[in-house]
Amino acid sequence: MHNEVNAKHEKKHSSSREFIQVFGQAFAGIFDFADERLYKIDKASKIIGVSPFSIVGEEAPELDKYANCERTNARVKADIRKNFANVCQDAKCDWFVVDNTSALLWLTIIEEQFYTLFPEEKTDFMDDYFNNNTEMRENCLIPVDAKFNNWLRDQYALFVEAVLQNYDADRIILNRSQVPRFRSET
Repeated sequence: MHNEVNAKHEKKHSSSREFIQVFGQAFAGIFDFADERLYKIDKASKIIGVSPFSIVGEEAPELDKYANCERTNARVKADIRKNFANVCQDAKCDWFVVDNTSALLWLTIIEEQFYTLFPEEKTDFMDDYFNNNTEMRENCLIPVDAKFNNWLRDQYALFVEAVLQNYDADRIILNRSQVPRFRSET
């Protein structure tokens, strides 16, 4: 498997610098190395503000209109399309940095799929499913308050699988946060 992953990572960048794909919320949003002569963030593949629970799964065709409308953004497109494995593959970066604070973002369930809620975001998706929707606001899931049930475990396993399909384990940096831990199901 190691050689298969390396074969997928023929560098798309002509620079001798190592390129980094970041995923997360707080730390990943500002991740930077002191020596930019050696490392560079691949801004095109940077994913900020999407939960690892919701960026994978099955795309719901009826929601695709939110990824293609005028009031959308990269965060909504990634959440709607759920093509995280392809984004990682297309990035062809040398390193993957994940900040798991994004696992704390609020979620909603639409058509049996998780979607990240980003309160007050000015997009059609957030207006329809959160900002202007009292019922959805009252029924959102806050992962740290929920038990880490089989459904959340399965979603996170899909996220991990997508990362490992595209990066060697020794090329993945996990930023450990000091946020509260999930409660066990028992």
